[in-house]
Amino acid sequence: MTVRPDRVSRVAASWGGLVVAATAAAARLPVLSMGRLRTFDDGVYGLSVLAMREGAVPFRDVFSSQGPLFLPVLWLADVVGLRRPWAPRLAMVASGMVLAIALWRLASRRSAPVPAMLVGVAVAVGGSVFLASGPLQSEGPTMALATAAFVVADRDDPRWWRVFVAGVLVGLAGSTKNVFAVPAAVAVAATVWRRRSATATIVVAGCAAATAVAVALPFGVGVVWDQSVRFHLEGRGVPDVAGHVGELMGGLVRYEPALVGLAVAAVAAAVVRRPARRADLTVAVAWLAVSVGLVVVLGAGSGRERYLVAVVPPVVLLMVALGPSARLVAVVLALLAPVQLAVSWGLVWGRHPNETQARLVAFLEELPAGSSALTDVPDLAYAAGRRAPPGVVDTSFAVVEAGRLTAADLAEVLVDPEVCAVVLGSGRLARVEGLDDVLTDVGMMPGEVFDGVWIARRPSCGER
Repeated sequence: MTVRPDRVSRVAASWGGLVVAATAAAARLPVLSMGRLRTFDDGVYGLSVLAMREGAVPFRDVFSSQGPLFLPVLWLADVVGLRRPWAPRLAMVASGMVLAIALWRLASRRSAPVPAMLVGVAVAVGGSVFLASGPLQSEGPTMALATAAFVVADRDDPRWWRVFVAGVLVGLAGSTKNVFAVPAAVAVAATVWRRRSATATIVVAGCAAATAVAVALPFGVGVVWDQSVRFHLEGRGVPDVAGHVGELMGGLVRYEPALVGLAVAAVAAAVVRRPARRADLTVAVAWLAVSVGLVVVLGAGSGRERYLVAVVPPVVLLMVALGPSARLVAVVLALLAPVQLAVSWGLVWGRHPNETQARLVAFLEELPAGSSALTDVPDLAYAAGRRAPPGVVDTSFAVVEAGRLTAADLAEVLVDPEVCAVVLGSGRLARVEGLDDVLTDVGMMPGEVFDGVWIARRPSCGER
C-alpha cells in the first residue's frame, strides 16, 4: 500500500510533538541506571541531592557553583521520583524533552509538519543535547528554559502575557546557569523588539531580573553571587581562542552530525534562491554569534563537550529561516540518521565502569549504613549511594585551586565520626596542602593503594 504524502503530513501535524517528546524520553531512559554515564559533575550534584535529603540547604550548607534554581530543581525531581537512586535524573529527562519540543515548535511555525518533526527528533537524539541533559548537568535545564522563552516570545501576538512569561523564563534560565542564558536572552530581546516594541523589551528584561533576584533571595543574594558568579571569575586566564574554535568545529561534527548536515544543506540551497525569512535569519545569526562566542571563551573539550548544546537552538532557527524544502530535510536526515544514532548509542551505552571503579564502589557500599565519605571521585560515591559531608560535595580542581577547600576545612569535616572513609582517586584532593597531616591527626587508618587510588578508613567504623 502506498502512503500518501498528505496523510503523512496530517499525522506529523497532529502527533509530531508527541513523537519528538517520546523520542527524547526513550533516548534518556538508560541514564536512569546508576551504572551508566557517570561524570564528575554528575557525582557532585548527586551528592548534593543526598545532602539535601538530610536537610542541607544549597549555598548555606552545600557549595553550589551553579545558579540558585539548579539544585532545587534536582531536589524536586528527587521528590517526584520518591527518592529512588535515579530520581534526580528525572530532571534531565524532562530537560531533554522540553528542549526538543521547543525546537520542534520553533520549526513547525516556519516549515511543513514532516520536516519540523524530523528536526525535533534530530535534536532529541543529538549528542551534545544528550550530554547536557543525560547526566546531572545544569546546561540542559538552562537551555530548555531559555529556548522555551524564545518560543513564547516568537509570536506576533498583542497579548502581554507572552512578554511577561518570556521574561520570567529568561530569569529562570539565568538562575540555573547564568552565562548559558545570555545568548537566548539576546535572541528574546531582539525578537520582542522586532515584533512588539522597545517598551516590551524593557519589560522582558525587568521580569528576568526580578525573577533572578526572587530565586536567589531564599538563599541570600550575597552568597549566591559569591558561589555562582564570583567563583567562576577567580583565576580565569585568557582563553585559547584558536584551540577552542577547533574544539567547537570538531565537536559539532562529532556530536551533532545531523544538525550540521542540515545547516550546510540549507545554506547551500539558500545560495541558489532567496532565504524564506530574512527577519528570522537576522535573529538567528545574532543568536548563533553570541553562542559561538560563549563556547569559544569556555571551550568545548576535556569533559566540556556538553557546552556545544548552546549552539543547537540558533542552528535550528538558522536552518528553518533559510527555508529548505521538506524533501531536502528528509533526504539529509535519512543519510545522516545512522551516523547520529551511532553517536548517541555510544554515549548511552559506551561507558562501563572499569575494574578499579567497580572496586571503589564496592568498598564504599561496605561502609556502615548512614555513614559518609570524603572523596574526590564523587561519581563513584553517588553510584554507591554513599553520602559526602555537605560542605565538601564539590572537590573539583577549580574549588581547590581557588582556595575554597583547605586543610582546615577538611580537618573540620573529618572530626565528624560519621565520616568513615577518605577515598582519593583523581588527584584533586591531593592538591590540598597539609592533607596528610590532617588524616594523621584524625587517626584515619590507611588502606591499600591500587591503580593510583588511596583509601583511608576510620578505625572506629566497622563494616555494616
